[in-house]
Amino acid sequence: MVPPEECPICFRPFFRTGSLKNHIWTHYSEQEKLEAVARDDEELPSFLNNDFKCDQCNRSFVQLSSLENHVKKKHGAEERVKKEKELCGICGAAVVNLHAHMRFKHTKEEDKKFECSVCLKRFAFNNHLQVHKKKAHSNEKNVQCDLCGRGFKFLRQMKEHRLGHEEVKPFSCNQCGMGFSRKQVMTRHMNIHEGIKRTDHKKIKKERQNNHDDCDD
Repeated sequence: MVPPEECPICFRPFFRTGSLKNHIWTHYSEQEKLEAVARDDEELPSFLNNDFKCDQCNRSFVQLSSLENHVKKKHGAEERVKKEKELCGICGAAVVNLHAHMRFKHTKEEDKKFECSVCLKRFAFNNHLQVHKKKAHSNEKNVQCDLCGRGFKFLRQMKEHRLGHEEVKPFSCNQCGMGFSRKQVMTRHMNIHEGIKRTDHKKIKKERQNNHDDCDD
């Protein structure tokens, strides 16, 4: 059985992705929601952004895909809804919410109010500080693999590890055909082949040199 999705903040489990996304929203202040809107990754992306509004009925959605489904089902529109992006004048990034991007990416050091008590590194948002402390200064591994019991700090790490228990191994070594569940592991394995090649090359070179010396005698 595939384990449920967990809240990255409080580790509460959810079997429905939509419920998890709505729950995560409750952990953030208005200031932190601005930061979440600006992020463009898989940890805290657009699901914290309620800025996706239907032009026909003004209903708001936390995901672009939800808005698209709404427009198609309720208003009979087949075309894809597009979210206009703004260009940052500092770094040139095209972002959905320029104000949030400025707060997240370009906050001055002196304006970062949240300081790590261990290393004194400063952050603009409290949730950034909490993630930093967990990554850099905590040895707690509360997320466990349900197959082998190994502990991890983050759910993402456990999911990557869990792939190793499964038969699906999408990455193959082009030297020997051995399969791997993660690309990074395959790369490390391929370095072994490179090491063997270098060793063989040195051995051949040495043998040739010895043969040359014998001929000189």
